[in-house]
Amino acid sequence: MLEGFEVVPSPASRSNHNSKPSSRHRRDLLLQSIQVVPLLGITLPAKAAAPKVKPALAFETLSIAEQELRQAAKKYLPTSDYDGLRDFLATSELKNFETYSTAILSSKLLSEEDKKSIGTIRTYGVGADVQIMFGGLMAELDDTMVDEPNRGDVVKYMTRTIDALSEVLTICRNSGSF
Repeated sequence: MLEGFEVVPSPASRSNHNSKPSSRHRRDLLLQSIQVVPLLGITLPAKAAAPKVKPALAFETLSIAEQELRQAAKKYLPTSDYDGLRDFLATSELKNFETYSTAILSSKLLSEEDKKSIGTIRTYGVGADVQIMFGGLMAELDDTMVDEPNRGDVVKYMTRTIDALSEVLTICRNSGSF
């Protein structure tokens, strides 16, 4: 229990019948909970507007990221240089894949079918594969883990990330707009 806070039963729980709380009551509870947040010392950051990225620049950046990822795989995987791979991935533009793919998907340069094929993490498509596989790669390389990264998993995630990214770029190239 938080010190200085009193639990007050809702009007619905005080009544003798089992009716659902009204919309107004739910809204009031929500507003009260929002008002408690500053009292707990929690500050919620203002959501910054995502920087606008032009689709052509987004495509070019992802193309370069794919080439760099292929070079990193050739450089770091044969020797199991996970520290070098971690350092490379920490500066990779692939961390911003969602921003770049959103710029491409929100443009009018792709057909609806192409947009659906690429998809997002919410609508699933090869774009989601990029994010999921890259996330798996980063998790496998997480240096806070006690165990050494599993080489087979690192290779699998790296390969699948490259393959999915390559497919996204192929869809864009085949559209004729990039």
